[in-house]
Amino acid sequence: MGFFSKFLRKKKYTDNKKNGAGTSEKRTNRTADEISIKMVEFNINDLFDDLAKATAKSRNKKKIELFFESEKNVPSKVIGDRNYLGQVLWHLLDNAVDFTDAGKEIRLCAERKYSNLNEIHLRFKITDNGKGIQQKAIDEILTPFFNGQLPSLKEFGIEGRGLFSAREILNKMKGKLSVKAGKEGGSVFMVDIPLFSTDPLNKRHYRLPDNASKILKIKIFDTNRSSASGLKKLFEYFRHEVSAPVSNRLNTVVGIDDYEMIIIPDKLINEKIAAQIRAAKSKKDLKLVLITDSYTHSGKRALELADGQIKKPFTQQMIFQLLINLYAAGQSSSANEPLSKKHILN
Repeated sequence: MGFFSKFLRKKKYTDNKKNGAGTSEKRTNRTADEISIKMVEFNINDLFDDLAKATAKSRNKKKIELFFESEKNVPSKVIGDRNYLGQVLWHLLDNAVDFTDAGKEIRLCAERKYSNLNEIHLRFKITDNGKGIQQKAIDEILTPFFNGQLPSLKEFGIEGRGLFSAREILNKMKGKLSVKAGKEGGSVFMVDIPLFSTDPLNKRHYRLPDNASKILKIKIFDTNRSSASGLKKLFEYFRHEVSAPVSNRLNTVVGIDDYEMIIIPDKLINEKIAAQIRAAKSKKDLKLVLITDSYTHSGKRALELADGQIKKPFTQQMIFQLLINLYAAGQSSSANEPLSKKHILN
């Protein structure tokens, strides 16, 4: 059973407790002695996808954007306990959603700290721009005697059981949980954990087939600065030339004749912009990729023009797959990932 399935069972139980359903006093937290670690190979992007699904309901309710980032030297595949790492990150994301006001953002970034032969030490950093965490709560979380009780956070309706569980799991996995206040408000939770690399000598973890590896000129049109910036980095990983201007409104897509691919949120495509894209497509092989989210459905006008779609939150694997679908469908890649039948990635 995958992490997402296990999460659904656990989430249902937790919600019932919050709503007063049932009288069971069953403890949901495990101590380190009760945790059995299973080492398996997994794709970090698949774990990110599971976390996006697991937190979708609570995020969508508050219209909170979730962004994933992976540094270039973070491998796509590692060996470790996927389910327990997923539980740790879910607990932290769940807390971040509680802390964060409606319409704000949460960011999960994977960083490579150092390597020792095939052992790789990664840091998963969860940053929110919500209320921020008090120093007293930080001290309570970091104390060796922390037992899941956080009196200083009760005013926010937040309990510490999830943080206790996360720390116990990390103790068993020889990892570490730390927390600090964000530079511009909010909180930053950091998970440092040793995993193993499936290919420690490989410096490039996504290798496209020849037909999909040509350098493209790409322009991203978006009104969300964080979304545009994150997406720009994902395409730049494959050495593409990416322009990502940001404006509060999008009234025109002038200059798209100079690009091989344009990327636009589906909700921004009006009749005028559709006509400009249609005219550009009649002159050259221009790919239109739509950005979609969980709040809206793509209109018929946008879908008729689109060559592909990507759904928030983005991952490196998603962009890798998109490029194969658009430029090398039918070819195999060195990552040995199955190709999607549809050019819709989420």
